[in-house]
Amino acid sequence: MATQVEIINLALGHIAQAPISATSEASIAAETAARVWDTARKEALSGHDWAFGTVVATLTPSSNFATLTASGTYAGDWSYAYTYPGNCLALWKVYSESKSNKAISDDFRVLHDATNSQKVIVSNTPSALGEYTFDLTDPTFYDARFVSVLSYRLAAAMAMPLTGDPNLGITMMKIFTDMMGEAERMSALENNPDKVNEGTSAFVDAR
Repeated sequence: MATQVEIINLALGHIAQAPISATSEASIAAETAARVWDTARKEALSGHDWAFGTVVATLTPSSNFATLTASGTYAGDWSYAYTYPGNCLALWKVYSESKSNKAISDDFRVLHDATNSQKVIVSNTPSALGEYTFDLTDPTFYDARFVSVLSYRLAAAMAMPLTGDPNLGITMMKIFTDMMGEAERMSALENNPDKVNEGTSAFVDAR
């Protein structure tokens, strides 16, 4: 289990900066980390269906979606509209509880309802469940792989403000991107070991 400060200090170490003791301390590093933390955290979480942050929940029908057509269907001939969960960072799958193979999602789209200023999910699946990445703010739930990934995203965001070196930020972002790709590859291998061509890993090759 890692704390927010521990993850930030990993990031600071990546860009050769001294660690902090608390995000509330009066230092440029702490102020910068506190400013970029939430954006970096959400980006790293939403970029992959991390097992520790994945939830399955019943979607709530959206009865007032503004683009209901005269024929009784929604935009694109979808039969059902659901409210986009407020704690959802990335929606990965939509399916019914009775679906035998929940590894494969039913078709869906995420749209914006401008009239009601809300995000909606349209699908042809009745009484749908949504599988999505939860906006998990407690870092003690993060696994070791994600902690490392997040530390590089933070390092990318803090590099320029703390070092003035734009190339360092680019390097940190490249490592973050490669690690996200590696996480996707490992997840595919773990879930479908007989169906995935292992190929090569950009992150491993870079090391």
